[in-house]
Amino acid sequence: MKKIITLLLALVMLAGLCSCTVKLSTTTVPGNEIKEPEIVEPVKTYDDMTLEEKMEYKSVLQLVKAEVGDSTLLAPALDKEKALWGYTDLTGKWVVEPTYRSVSAFNGDIATVTDPYGDYSILDRSGKVLWSTLDKHNFTYVGKAGSGLINVALDVDADQTMTYINEEGKTAFNISDLPTTKGINYQKKNYLAVATPFAGGKAAVMRITNKALAEAGKTSVQEMAYIIDPTGAVLAGFPQGIDVSVNGFDENMRIVISSTEGLYGLANDSGSVVLPCSYLKVLHCDGDLYLICDQNGFWGYTDKDGNTVIELKYKKALPFSEGLAAVYDGTAWGFINEQGVTVIAHQFDSVAALKTAQIEDPENSGAFSSGIAVVQKGRYWGIIGTAGAIQLAAETEECPVLAVSNGYMSFNYQGGCGVFTVDARYVFLSGFENVGEFR
Repeated sequence: MKKIITLLLALVMLAGLCSCTVKLSTTTVPGNEIKEPEIVEPVKTYDDMTLEEKMEYKSVLQLVKAEVGDSTLLAPALDKEKALWGYTDLTGKWVVEPTYRSVSAFNGDIATVTDPYGDYSILDRSGKVLWSTLDKHNFTYVGKAGSGLINVALDVDADQTMTYINEEGKTAFNISDLPTTKGINYQKKNYLAVATPFAGGKAAVMRITNKALAEAGKTSVQEMAYIIDPTGAVLAGFPQGIDVSVNGFDENMRIVISSTEGLYGLANDSGSVVLPCSYLKVLHCDGDLYLICDQNGFWGYTDKDGNTVIELKYKKALPFSEGLAAVYDGTAWGFINEQGVTVIAHQFDSVAALKTAQIEDPENSGAFSSGIAVVQKGRYWGIIGTAGAIQLAAETEECPVLAVSNGYMSFNYQGGCGVFTVDARYVFLSGFENVGEFR
């Protein structure tokens, strides 16, 4: 009996297992198969891309021809074969043939060039040499025109001395009429050690002292720097012991000064110190602000009266240009406005300094010019607008943009240097080895 009961129980359990198996393996009718749902990746828009992805997305240059702009604008250009400089217009044609070792961008209607022997000359826009010597002395430097005068350096007895020339290329006024400092012996009476460009009708000058006597300890008083007008008349003097920047007064009528300890400050056009000489660096920005670096290596910004307006907290920084400044917080570069607010996030590895300030000091170069800045992230260099959007990128080890001015940029392209508008339409392509600022 027990065997019969055991057999019946086994049959019941087997029947239960069979019913479960049927439920898990449901028979399907052809055409009605159950399919696994497909995983659809969301479409990534440009706004959703990372910075690196945006750079890569914008790295393909769309060659769209730009209309030829101002025919009077000229830029320095380096000939590929001759390795000499001349000037080109916006059609890519030589206006001044490449015959010079080096050239400057135009300052008004004049530019400075050096011949293969290193001698300076001053040209007009047609390429005509206006002046090449003064009193039989060769120019060794030509500065910036202002108030109808140009500050120049001359090779006098194998020593560089400075003076001013007028629009006729002659000595502007008698240097020997300038005051002298009691206790100082002068090396040359007719030339200057420092002669800055004129701005706002004023320039700063220093006479040449006798270095041999000073080194021998026979002259203990340091020469003063003076402020003069275009006639050579002295308007004011700076405190003794103060040196003045050769770049002169800016549009705020401030001048960078330095102490005998090698620290920098600011003075106004009356010779009064408005920012003490206690900084490692003082650089003029576009506008009313100045970039300063304290003795601990931190960067910030002051106004023209020496008041700190943006805290000295950055590891690196560039001067303001077009209302924005590039600053480095120790991890990445970003951009702030003149209120110190970050407007383009800290996300870039490098920022190119391209903008040339009014006083023509290369150190005063900011990031923005003609509405663009050039930044690097990883292997890409990109061009951004003031809102931070990537307009164009290039996969190059070196910055592809060489100069930006008046809405045009020179751009390394296919083994040469071409010219593009700042919105990346080409003017001409890779016709030169290098192209400077169109002015």
